[in-house]
Amino acid sequence: MRLQGKHGKLLYGGIVIADIYEVSVEINAGVEEASAWGDDWDVNLPERGNWRITARKYAVIANLGYFLTQVAQTPTAQIPVTVVVYQNTADPSTRVFEGGGWVTKGDISLPKGKIEETLEVTGTGPPVYVA
Repeated sequence: MRLQGKHGKLLYGGIVIADIYEVSVEINAGVEEASAWGDDWDVNLPERGNWRITARKYAVIANLGYFLTQVAQTPTAQIPVTVVVYQNTADPSTRVFEGGGWVTKGDISLPKGKIEETLEVTGTGPPVYVA
């Protein structure tokens, strides 16, 4: 399942640390093949699920490279970040996804003098909320 949201927030310890946009949420449910000898059709059983978010971040010169730092600190991080995704605006009534995860990828680019920062958050545990 894939959800799209226009806006979102990234929180660390309950404090908003970034506004994000062009958010994509990918949720996967794994299956384990469990067919027996002689079965004509595959028999699959549910397995663990996972989720991942990719987004762009509004770049602020004061904290440029923040997500690269988060990625570098992920191996020793104590608490995951929380991502909340909204359908249209940062209005809580349009929330489509919320979950906790680790920042597993960060990227800064400077196309034509414009600063762009992207991130990827890999979920830990089930999502808190899915619309």
